[in-house]
Amino acid sequence: MPNKMNLRYRLPLILIITAVCTYLIEINQGRLTTNQPNDNHTNIEYDRKLYKHWIDEDKDCQDTRQEVLISESIEPVILDDKGCRVISGRWYDPFTGNTFADPSDLDIDHLVPLKEAHLSGAHSWTEERRRFYANDLSNEDSLIAVSKSANRSKGAKDVALWLPPNKYFHCEYVRRWVAVKETWGLVIDEIEADAIAPIMAKCRL
Repeated sequence: MPNKMNLRYRLPLILIITAVCTYLIEINQGRLTTNQPNDNHTNIEYDRKLYKHWIDEDKDCQDTRQEVLISESIEPVILDDKGCRVISGRWYDPFTGNTFADPSDLDIDHLVPLKEAHLSGAHSWTEERRRFYANDLSNEDSLIAVSKSANRSKGAKDVALWLPPNKYFHCEYVRRWVAVKETWGLVIDEIEADAIAPIMAKCRL
């Protein structure tokens, strides 16, 4: 089966840097809506059911979770008898720096969580666009296989509230975060921008 993750792409770093600089300028000039505790975003209701995820878009019996597991395994995976579900492989989790062989130990993380995306602009999307975001295999920055514990520690937190335990992944994590938000036209609020700026400077992104 073709490796669908080969279709994913990376934004040039200059575009990422430009995007963050633009966000910071717009925030400072008061043109950008923020997600601070007392603003209108607190009135936006979020329902995870709005984001239908782990679908089998190409009808090959492997849903989005299985596709990511297959693509990110660092050795060939073993599938069940029907060829639909991954039962073993080997995955490196950059959030923790640990390696796993049992897929049941892993979650597929939306790098920018569904709730965070919703509050950052996705609440106004069509059902089709929300479904595509929730199952985005076209962008290698969007979905990532990580340990359950790390993913559940992260929850819906943004970069101002949570970074991976593996400090060596901080630069890449922030790069991916900004890339996903820029790709999908999602707002980076003032609190996020304040957290992102020093990390980008330190990492020379």
